[in-house]
Amino acid sequence: MKLLSQNNGHIFVCGQTRSGKTFFINRALRQLNDPVLFFNIQDEFLPGYIKMYADNLDILQLKESLRDGAKIDLRFRARDTLKTINRVIGYVIMELLGASFSERRPLYIAIDECHLLEGSGLKAAIQGATRGLSRGIRCVFITQRPALADKTLYTQATEQYLFYLAPSENQYMKNKGIDYNYCIDTWNKLGKYSYIYYDGFTLIGRSSLK
Repeated sequence: MKLLSQNNGHIFVCGQTRSGKTFFINRALRQLNDPVLFFNIQDEFLPGYIKMYADNLDILQLKESLRDGAKIDLRFRARDTLKTINRVIGYVIMELLGASFSERRPLYIAIDECHLLEGSGLKAAIQGATRGLSRGIRCVFITQRPALADKTLYTQATEQYLFYLAPSENQYMKNKGIDYNYCIDTWNKLGKYSYIYYDGFTLIGRSSLK
């Protein structure tokens, strides 16, 4: 079963640490025939991806690899500051927005911990969210703190995947028109690592991946 609907829209994935969100999105993106660039801010284990490091990045090589259909795990060093990470994200996204991908052959750009975006990184992510679809860019925003993520990132997403969220995120859920109590009941009923698919209209509970 395809985990993503691939409806030419952006994707928002949220859930607290160890809720299953990273395992889900890694598996979902690996199912796709399309290229993927994953900004791996948290040093997640991404089997099946080609590792590249930001401090050795060759943008022409990156573009060529993605045009060839590669799935790239773009990593950062422990010494990299948040400012450095955001500068790299901003530069790379803006370069890829002009890299001639198309709606028929899109590029998926995944940003882990998107609530940490700021400065040029956030500006570029917003550009991707608002202008990317027509340029063949589908963004995947991933976070454990959706209430801290920029509103544009989740309002532009036509698919949302909600893993377990603590009650402190209740206000975010209300802002999105999502019934938090329904979500809690669904997560408890379906068990650990279950999640809810939300298309802006309907909440659908799904069991954990096997």
